[in-house]
Order: sequence, then C-alpha cells, then structure tokens
Amino acid sequence: MDTRNRNGRHTDRTAGVFEGLIAFPITPLDRAGRVDTEALAAIIEPLVQSGVDAIGVLGSTGSYAYLNAGQRQHVIETAVAHVGGRLPIIAGIGALTQADVHHHAQQACALGADGLLLAPVSYIPLRGVEVEHLFLAVADAVDRPICIYNNPSTTGFDFTTTLLARLAEHPSITALKQPAPSHDAQAGHLALQKRFGEHLQIGYSGDELALEPLVAGARSWYSVMAGVFPGAFCRIMQAIQQADYATARSCHARLQPFWDACRAYASYRVAHEAIALIERAAPVMPAPLQPLSTDERETVRRALAASQLL
Repeated sequence: MDTRNRNGRHTDRTAGVFEGLIAFPITPLDRAGRVDTEALAAIIEPLVQSGVDAIGVLGSTGSYAYLNAGQRQHVIETAVAHVGGRLPIIAGIGALTQADVHHHAQQACALGADGLLLAPVSYIPLRGVEVEHLFLAVADAVDRPICIYNNPSTTGFDFTTTLLARLAEHPSITALKQPAPSHDAQAGHLALQKRFGEHLQIGYSGDELALEPLVAGARSWYSVMAGVFPGAFCRIMQAIQQADYATARSCHARLQPFWDACRAYASYRVAHEAIALIERAAPVMPAPLQPLSTDERETVRRALAASQLL
C-alpha cells in the first residue's frame, strides 16, 4: 500500500498506533494555570507500567479545548520524554481555526508524537465540505497517522458514512474514534467494520458503553478511565482479547456505581476527582470549570469504593 500523502510525504507510522487500550490521562494544572509536569509524569507512569497499548494526551479529558499552544507543548514534551518510546503517544490537535490545527499538528509531530487525534471543533456549525477540507489539508501536511475523532455531542458535527469513505481514501487518515452507541452496538460496529475496516482502524470511546462493540470485534478502546485506573481497564481488555466475555462483562458490571457517578457529573470532572482521591495529584481544572462540591465528591468516593477502585 502506498503510504504517501498528497504532498509526497510518507506516513512513517501505521494505524497500529491506534490499536488496543488507549488511555487518556487528565492534564493536571496548578493554581496558576500552568501544566504541572511533575504531576503529569506521575499520572502517566502507572499507565506505562499497567500494560495499556498507547497513551492519548490532549484528549477531551486532557482539556485540549482549554489549553493554549504553550500549555499543549508542555503536555506533549512531558509525555514523550517520560514515556521514552515505551508506548505510542497520540496527541489531540483540535482547535477552532484551521491555522491553529495546522500549528498543533506540526508541533506535535516535531515533539515526537506517534499519532494525531483530530476533532472538528467549531463555534459556527461546520458543514461536511468544510470538515473534509480541514482533514485533507492537515493530512497532506504531516507524516503521522491521523485518527478521526467523531464526538458529535460536543462538536455538533456527526460524520456521515459518505464523508468517512472519502476521508478513508487518504493514506494518512487511518483510524476512527467513534462514540459507543447505546443500542445495537454490536450490529453497528459490524456494519462500520464491513464498510471501512480495510482502511480505518475503528475504535470506541464512552467507557460505560464500549464493551459491546469490543466484544463484537473492535480492536481499539479510547478510554478516559484507563487514564486513571489502568489496571482495572487492562483486565477488561485482556479478557475481551482472550474471548473471555463472561469475565469482561463481570468486571465491567462491577463498575456500575462508577458509571452512575460519571453520568451524574461528567467523566471529565470524575476523572479529576478520582486522581485526587487516589493521591496521584491534586489537579486544578481550567476556569471556568470548578471542582465538585463536598457532597458530590463524597458521592464519587463512595462510587469508587463500591466499584472496588479504592
């Protein structure tokens, strides 16, 4: 297969960057709003030791939408330096303007990221032709594989199968990160796999709902909470890979109190609170986001304990 993009550059890494359990850590900030690089390294090291397959920095839970270019640079530099080639590093590059996306893409490549994750962020709702132009322009400019980040509940844009088919023709666009469906998840994955499996590595986000598409054969799990509790999520993923679906479902069901807390307060907030509860860091969320109340934090603590995560 020809791996050259339309400007003649070779994509020197493959879709394998996006395969397996991909853990997305938070980006810890200090009270001055600076990236706490020491805390970030402390959050990343257990992920490396646990056996996750890749680390995704500057995802939604990594606060990419709230960080400036300098902060993003510190995150990628810290992750690449600390991981030291032990695992692939995937960097989020989404931004409001195409110029900023290009800047973040070039910066991530220069700093040593192995793959790029791109969501079509917008204020004015984007049209399909605009999203297509964005992705193809970025793909032509870099030599790293790109994962399409389909996150319609946040971006307001949902990729059609027609658009996915056009983007999948580009050799640098190699993967798709889909929200896990709440109904007919296995059938939905099999349909996507049949249509795009030869060109796109299809994976799922949404920890509570991702189990069934994984059981149906999806090989990529983009997991927020694997960035907090990597051991528990590695056990689920390993059971799926061994076709031990009863164990996978049992381990997943045990986390139901935790899923309830994530739905109540958003997984972003719960992830930050959980990192503090397990004393890996004391992260500050970017303003205007505020920490949970005392009662809410106690609810999260009880949920973690009931799910055997504390």
